[in-house]
Amino acid sequence: MRTEGRMKGRAGTTASADPGAADPGPRSRSVWFRDGLRFSCVKCGACCRDDDEESFVFLYEGEPRRMAKALGLDEGEFLRKYVAGVDGFATLRNSGKECILLSPGGTCSLYGARPLQCRAWPFWPEYIKKRSLWQSSVACKCPGAGRGRLHTASKITAILQHQHEARLMLIGPGPFI
Repeated sequence: MRTEGRMKGRAGTTASADPGAADPGPRSRSVWFRDGLRFSCVKCGACCRDDDEESFVFLYEGEPRRMAKALGLDEGEFLRKYVAGVDGFATLRNSGKECILLSPGGTCSLYGARPLQCRAWPFWPEYIKKRSLWQSSVACKCPGAGRGRLHTASKITAILQHQHEARLMLIGPGPFI
């Protein structure tokens, strides 16, 4: 759903669809997460569901080919079965309000080959910019937040920068269905 150049991300937060609009993230040590953040994926699938509204997982160059290979499909079959287009950008199809790759058991059926957007969770720019957004969008919904490995501020900043640079490689425009 496009609204004035913005689209919804997987967990229902607003993410910019304009590759040039993304802030690469904090550039100084004066960030609220300067002591780092603990996160370890518990593979619960909570980040793959959106109870509020439809959301999207955007695909970047090379991802459909890699994902197809992991599923044992050729790229054309993968595109027909799993990829849709939203405002000219390639996205994974939704299955209701959850990711099409979410297994009946509630885990990602393609965890090892999941897209960048999923691999970067929960360190998305829209969640990291303020502690209150982290608390309301990640910490209270994700059982892996606050647990496990400590991600340093510099590591989180590198993840944010990688996402910013990758936005230039979004697959689009074009029909994908």
